[in-house]
Amino acid sequence: MHATATSSEFVNLKARLKKTWMAGDYDRFSRYMENGARDFYERLDTAPGAHFLDVACGSGQLALIAAREGLEVTGVDIAGNLVERARERAQAEGLPARFEEADAEALPFEDASFDIVASLVGAMFAPRPDLVAQELLRVCSPGGTLAMVNWTPQGFIGQMFSAVSKFIAPSGQIAEFDEYTVVLRGTLRVETRAGTIDVKAGQAILARRGEWVRYSTLEPNGAQLCGGVYAGLFSGTSTS
Repeated sequence: MHATATSSEFVNLKARLKKTWMAGDYDRFSRYMENGARDFYERLDTAPGAHFLDVACGSGQLALIAAREGLEVTGVDIAGNLVERARERAQAEGLPARFEEADAEALPFEDASFDIVASLVGAMFAPRPDLVAQELLRVCSPGGTLAMVNWTPQGFIGQMFSAVSKFIAPSGQIAEFDEYTVVLRGTLRVETRAGTIDVKAGQAILARRGEWVRYSTLEPNGAQLCGGVYAGLFSGTSTS
């Protein structure tokens, strides 16, 4: 993972991410995803009494399904208001699920604590996916299940991000990106006030607002990007 950020800048980024996820009424929106959460859950190899961790649980749409099925459920999310809403929903149903505020990049659990570790379009938004992957593996017991649902550039949501990207600056002009951008495909050449950097697929760049100057792509087919105030806000192809 390539980044031009110090640890203090990541702290500031995390504060902005938390503020973003706490804005609006995600709980209301998430109710439209409950059928998808059920479909995802039914694909998992579960058993009553298994220890289940839902990472980036939101207001509990996946975790509550597991709790109703008799699993020992823990849910974590960076947004405190969503954690509180998940607790309220569990209490209303008399479910013993446990919810707490936590960062997917630094889970507050011992190694091998859970039989099943899952995330439904949640942990994918963390700014350092390499750390998330390490943490998910660390807390999952040997022989356990680790499962994620993630949006892809080719799917409906990815295509929506691609449509949104048409309204950002074309290659070679002043970049309209926010601080955090991941390159999904190709190579992005970024000119900042500190110098020029080539960011390859699977890498990311973090720069202060106003530090971006220009960007271009090195391949004929452009580069697929994902960035914004939180990773995933938009995704699009830009060409040189």
